[in-house]
Amino acid sequence: MIYEEEKIPLRVETKYYACAVLSHEYIYEPLGVELLPLDSDLLKRLSDCEAVALKMMERDEIRGEWSYDKRKEVYLRHLRYWNHVIETEQIKLFVSSNIPHVVYDYIIYCLCRVKGIRTVLFYQFQPGLSFSMSDWKDPTPGIRERIAALSCSGEMALSPRLEHEWQMNVVNRISEIPFYMLTPPNQQINEFSKGRFPFFKSRMKNLLIKPWRLVLFVWNLRQRLNQYYSLLKEHYLLDRSEKINDYYRNLCVSPDLSQKFIYFPLHLQPELSTSPMAGVYVDQLLIAQLMSAYLPEGYYIYVKEHPNQNMLYRSEDFYKTLSSLKSVKIVPRSYDTFKLIDNSFAVATCTGTAGWEAFLKAKSVFLFGYTFYQNAPNVFPVRSKEDFEKALRDILSYPRKEDWTSIRAFLKALDTHAVYGNIDPDYMQNSELSWKQNSSIIIESLKKSLSADYR
Repeated sequence: MIYEEEKIPLRVETKYYACAVLSHEYIYEPLGVELLPLDSDLLKRLSDCEAVALKMMERDEIRGEWSYDKRKEVYLRHLRYWNHVIETEQIKLFVSSNIPHVVYDYIIYCLCRVKGIRTVLFYQFQPGLSFSMSDWKDPTPGIRERIAALSCSGEMALSPRLEHEWQMNVVNRISEIPFYMLTPPNQQINEFSKGRFPFFKSRMKNLLIKPWRLVLFVWNLRQRLNQYYSLLKEHYLLDRSEKINDYYRNLCVSPDLSQKFIYFPLHLQPELSTSPMAGVYVDQLLIAQLMSAYLPEGYYIYVKEHPNQNMLYRSEDFYKTLSSLKSVKIVPRSYDTFKLIDNSFAVATCTGTAGWEAFLKAKSVFLFGYTFYQNAPNVFPVRSKEDFEKALRDILSYPRKEDWTSIRAFLKALDTHAVYGNIDPDYMQNSELSWKQNSSIIIESLKKSLSADYR
């Protein structure tokens, strides 16, 4: 069992491997033996893993101090360590409470996949709605066949949780902002508060829900105070963030909702929803450049920054390049996202909630990543320029009809893959489930996944 240092291991007969709190650090207890070496064949088979893992390492550093060579060194050390553990301990199963995305767990996952070791992953989408899968790139295997069978049978009774989605989004057309997006930009204090320095009220609630974080908080207090004091003293990061935010605001225009446009809300980064779930489109500029290149004259892309984006992970060059594209218009972060969805002819996203909301409104969706609704009606997965060209041509040539039967059939088909509980304790704040009920649901889902004959 692998656990992060601030977590408390269970009191069961288990072999534990404690890993660093910061995902890009290489801090493990020595195994007492010389580790098995890596070879060319394994490194080549994991070349995609390497590119993603090196990108993930930016999660814990914001000053650009980690060079390529440093990241590569740490990647190889992680890889060698976990390859040794998997081989010598004869690991046959990898279970993760989330889609791996903090370097060490992603490396373990990739090693298991290339070695043919079974994997079981969970993914939290909304309160009371999670998913279990083996491969995050194919989170709902067989769902198309199930949709076809349901369409023939006419059986469309939904689970209570998905019926709630149907009633709220389709029947009553209620636009509800997810709880994790409620903090407006002007209440954020970037890296010094919500992101990494939990001194404020919003973090106190989390400490009550996840008490092991208090251990981490106290343990690292002195180190973090020294680190952040020096940063605040120089005013470098704060000034940089404010300048980037000002630059973004100066580019903004008020959107003309009468125009024909694609709504492209940017993802919060760095985060799981794009790394790894967006694949190569983790660089969201690639998406805007691709769409702009093929949109006809008179069509636009309205781009809106994520309301909780820490500007230290953006740059003026990023927004400059974005705004230079012929079809792109930058929209204020405060503008109503639901108005943009409703008035667009399509929504573009990697894996975001906006795509799900658009699908439930019978809107067309250009999906550039991998997520559970990638096989839904009117959702067009984009892996290449040919995919986008074809999808755009279909959408403009054959206007979408509001096929509510197909939408409901997809929701019904999701029952096979959905877990109606919470994997992430943060989501229990907005859940109707008790902790005991939630635990029972997760345990039953895990039993089902472990008994299923799939990889």
